[in-house]
Formats: sequence, structure tokens, C-alpha cells
Amino acid sequence: MIRLFSTHIPLGTAEAVADLIRSGWVNRGAKAAEFEEAFKQKFGYKHALSLNSCTSALRMAYTVAGGRPRGEVITTPYTMVATNTALLESGLRPVFADVKYNTANIDPADIEHRINDRTAGIAIVHYGGYPCDLREIYSIALEYGLWVVEDAAQALGAEYRGRPVGDKSFSCFSFQAIKHITTADGGMLVTNNKHIYEDAKERAWFGIDKEKRVDSPLGKYPKDITRLGFKYGMNDVAAVMGLEGLKAFDAAFERRRNIAQRYRKELEGVEGLTLMSQQRYKKPAYWLFPIHVENRIGFATEMKWKGVEVAVHNWRNDQYSIFGGLQDLPNTGRVNDDLIHIPLHAELTDEEVSRVISTIKDLNW
Repeated sequence: MIRLFSTHIPLGTAEAVADLIRSGWVNRGAKAAEFEEAFKQKFGYKHALSLNSCTSALRMAYTVAGGRPRGEVITTPYTMVATNTALLESGLRPVFADVKYNTANIDPADIEHRINDRTAGIAIVHYGGYPCDLREIYSIALEYGLWVVEDAAQALGAEYRGRPVGDKSFSCFSFQAIKHITTADGGMLVTNNKHIYEDAKERAWFGIDKEKRVDSPLGKYPKDITRLGFKYGMNDVAAVMGLEGLKAFDAAFERRRNIAQRYRKELEGVEGLTLMSQQRYKKPAYWLFPIHVENRIGFATEMKWKGVEVAVHNWRNDQYSIFGGLQDLPNTGRVNDDLIHIPLHAELTDEEVSRVISTIKDLNW
């Protein structure tokens, strides 16, 4: 079976982790700080805070961004539920806008008419690693005084008009098992705002800034705790894995890009299949390769029977009772009915890629 995903752990990771364990320090410390600095330098971000998951990064971003209790956030319905359950955890209410059929990203044209005096912000997802329409979205946010949180869990390395996605106030990346870089599980909150960074850093450990604790003969202790905090920090074991992943990122990213470009070239025009759109000023992260297919059940059944794993990775969130039930979102419905993903990861061989392509072309559509 040709796998849909693969956990990419570079050579040398096991020994680096073993060295750390032998050092006797596995809590959050110098390696977490080193990973944050290396991440900033690699991708060009001003401030980065390593956390124990991307979900924690989202929860942190929504908390720091703020909004009155039960304030509304306009968000995408087509995403991993963590994008929107983190809103509920933060006392905010998701308001779903429709997506674009050809990208599965939130449609800026369906945002503005949903804004009211309860709206606090906008949450967006770069689906599959393909950048959203950031110029249009931030223009709307600026006009109405709203914050924007970018769920960039799938978008490490993506760029929009020559700049990395997520270089504004709030952006959240994932290092979960099958992401570009894995720390077994982990995340990064990125911001260009020093105040936001310092606020999040303090909240990441119970609302306590370790560097400002009082030093006494009885040990270090916080003089005061003024805001609610969490236990979200990344430990050094995960950070060491992240550092090794950064070293191997370019080669793995380029491999993904080459595979995706080959898919686009060889699957263009195949009957029964529609590729997602791609604009020149948007550089994808190539984490997923989604396609629209006719007779999705038949497609998936035959592909798996022939040894190629395919799957639907996300489902429309508004179908779940926790979010209030199905809404009238036409493009979301279409995407939810015919989108599926084919294998894309750095471990795929050229022979396996050829098999995926030939299997699709040989299907009895």
C-alpha cells in the first residue's frame, strides 16, 4: 500500500534526543529557546513561542486576541475541528463563512456581510498549505477593526506575494506527527508584535514569567499572577526533534514540491478529476494534494483495492452538533461531497508517484 502520509524523522534525530536525555534535562529550557530562534531565522518571523501543540497555539492566540464573552469569530467550516473548538474553549462563538470551491479556503466575499457589533475577529486556515486571499481578508479586518488568526498548521514554508504566511499578529504552526517538521507533537505561535509575544509567553506557564520570579533562600516564586495562564510550553525533547527537522526541511519540502508539480502536470485534464487552482503569487506548502473527483466512494474503493491509500482528511465542521448544525454554505457542501487527497510526502519514491498517477488514469471512471 502506498501511504497517504508519512512521519518524516531525519537521520540523527534519535541520537540528538538520546544526548539530551543523557544530559538529565528534559523539561522546557535551552533547547526550546534554541528551536524558537532557529525557526525565526529560517522562516523570517520576528517572534516565535514553541508550544506543546498547534491547538494550544490556537487557544493561546484566541485568548490573547480577546473579545467579549460569546463574541463572534468569522471562520472557515472546512478544517480540522481544532480550529473552531479552540474558539469555543476561549468563550468565543464560531460564525461560519463559505469557502471557495477551487481552494477550500475561506471566501473573503462571504465574510463582510456576517460582521456585526459582536464580531471580534476572523480565523482562517491555509487549507492543505495553500495560502488564503490574505490581502482581501486583512483589508476587511482593518476596515472593521478585527483581529485575524491564521491557522497555518498545514502551511509551513508557504508564501503569499513573496512573504511567508503568518507574519502578522497571530499565526499558528503544527509539528504534529505527519507535518513537514515533527516534534512528535507540538506547535509554534508566531507574531510580529512584541507585546503579543510577551503576553503569550507569560500565559504559556500558568501566567508566570519565569524570568521575573523572586529569588529567595526558599527558592524562586512569582510575586504576583495577574492573568489566567496555561501549561502549554514545549519541552526540550520535542525541541531537539524540531531542531533536527529544521535541518532537513529544505530537502523534504523540495521533494514534496516536485511530487506536487508532477501530479499537476500529469493529472491535468484527466476525465472525472478536477485539480485545485493555483495562482503564481501564492507559494503552497505542499502538505496535502486535494482533488475533486466524481463518484468519490467508487474512486476511493478502487484506489485502495489497487494499493494506493486515499482519504478525506477533513469534514465540514457545521455538521457537528457542537457547532449548531448544518448551515447554508453551498461551496462547503460541494467540497465536502467530492474532495479527496492522494499521497504526498517526502518518502514517496519516483516509482510510487508513477504508480499513483497511472492508477488514477487507468480507473474505470
